[in-house]
Amino acid sequence: MRTVLRTPWTWTALAAAAAVVMGGLAAWAFARGEGADAGPQLASPEALRQPVHWHADFRVVIRGEAFEFDDPRFISTEERELSPNVHIHAPRHNVVHVHREQTTWGEFFESLGVGLTQACLRLPGRGEFCSDERERLRFFVNGVEVDDIRFLPIADLQRVLVYYGPEDAEAVAARFDEWVSDEACIVSGLCQGRIPPEGLENEPCAIGGAACH
Repeated sequence: MRTVLRTPWTWTALAAAAAVVMGGLAAWAFARGEGADAGPQLASPEALRQPVHWHADFRVVIRGEAFEFDDPRFISTEERELSPNVHIHAPRHNVVHVHREQTTWGEFFESLGVGLTQACLRLPGRGEFCSDERERLRFFVNGVEVDDIRFLPIADLQRVLVYYGPEDAEAVAARFDEWVSDEACIVSGLCQGRIPPEGLENEPCAIGGAACH
């Protein structure tokens, strides 16, 4: 059997050849946009939230009086969109339009400039309302009281009530249907029998209606 001797010159040549190969691979990767500067390509959280087209009803009531969100500061238009993910349009300012899954009620209220915690509600032009020994901030989803809605994803056809006042949960729940509309299905095109003969007033984001913005 023949023995091959590895001289220092041989090892140097092999190392040089390996360096050339590695350099070529690195150049090829860089040309494809996979260089060191590129780094790991991770999808952003926003990109992972898939596009949707959902609608939900909501109402904010203070001591038995509904707070209306019909002020232009709360309304998104073609020229002025408060959030690309969630907003309200005229004339149904009680219906939320959702365009990205996992959009929360906290994200929605924040886009309107409404401050919301588990214990306090701050309404533009009306001040702050916080739970104390006499009055309490309560949240209801589809007629059932929950502890918080800030991190709750908005679901299609969901109905939400934010209530502040001295009444107990049972008294507020008894008036849930009185305060919270049920119009999301109209805008979604799921209640054909309830759509006005003249249509949906060219409301943006209405399925089957005007273009969505």
